[in-house]
Amino acid sequence: MAAMANRLAIVRSYASGQADHTYLIPASGGNSLKATMGALYARVAGTNHPDTGMPNNVLVVPEAIQRGMRLQGNFETGALPTLTSPGDLGASYRAFDPSGSNEVQRNMELRISADRFEDRRYLLSQFDSLRRAVDSHDLLSGTDRFQQQAFDVISRGVAQAFDLSREDPRVVDRYDTSHIFRNEDIQRYYDMRRASNLLGKQMLLARRLCEAGCGFVTVSDCGWDMHANENSPRNMAGLPPMASQVDHAVSAFLEDVHARGLSDKILLVVTGEMGRSPRRNNNGGRDHHANLTTLALAGGGLQMGQVIGRSDRTASSPATERYGPANLLATVMHTLLDIGEVRVQRELGRVANVLSEGTPIPGLL
Repeated sequence: MAAMANRLAIVRSYASGQADHTYLIPASGGNSLKATMGALYARVAGTNHPDTGMPNNVLVVPEAIQRGMRLQGNFETGALPTLTSPGDLGASYRAFDPSGSNEVQRNMELRISADRFEDRRYLLSQFDSLRRAVDSHDLLSGTDRFQQQAFDVISRGVAQAFDLSREDPRVVDRYDTSHIFRNEDIQRYYDMRRASNLLGKQMLLARRLCEAGCGFVTVSDCGWDMHANENSPRNMAGLPPMASQVDHAVSAFLEDVHARGLSDKILLVVTGEMGRSPRRNNNGGRDHHANLTTLALAGGGLQMGQVIGRSDRTASSPATERYGPANLLATVMHTLLDIGEVRVQRELGRVANVLSEGTPIPGLL
């Protein structure tokens, strides 16, 4: 079963604190398999891209950008696994986390003695020589496509897509959000300890992964609790730096994708876990609010330039038809996949049922 050419990058913000989980917009879209959207997509399209070997479901956290970071946060650290959960599909469909905090990455760690390492380093140098010879003399011209594909995956690997040093420095500068605020100024608040100023480079990595063939990328941006309860700044003072970073990173992503002619092939979805109370609390903050939240979608061949739905006059509840997580799941999957083909794939079983039962948000497809 082949997926459409569309790729997906989702920016997902998380708010920490003692949240009632019934308020959360689940990464699974509330489906009966309890599998995240990325896991569902990988079950249909395959865990890896057939041509490049690129993982089809990736989670990008700040630690993937800045090695050695150990961001901690109350609720958020425990909630992050929900972004990769494969639910009933099994561990094979869990999102790949390039920061090293996943089982696949740990299994790839080097655990050999120094003398054996030297042997492997020599072998690697010989392999590099072979690769250069292949590139310069076209030695694979007589092989079939699958042999060439295997050689490319082994010799060049998927690692290049994860390496931002290979990107044009001017593009990196455009994405960079590290100048917007200092991490130490934000992270001193307990509910914002997983926040970082690396979202721009996370978005750049997401673009590189999509361009290299990854079908579904989730970008995590934490630290959005604004209760103003001493665990976050009073009067929502943490909002301007966090929001400015999102504005910068998302605009850089959209401009970059457009310049590369990929706007119709990459769908960007910006979402959080819940809405916020329309009225401020006694500390000038906003609390959890289940009745209303805002989503932003861009690209993917969808109908852009419109606002769908509206709230009541106090922004407390929808004044038009309600759309929930199941509608978002259906919208995303109808964009990425041919649901008609999915329905006739008997081997997909319950997955086909889950992907067929939702209704996309009207007016987008």
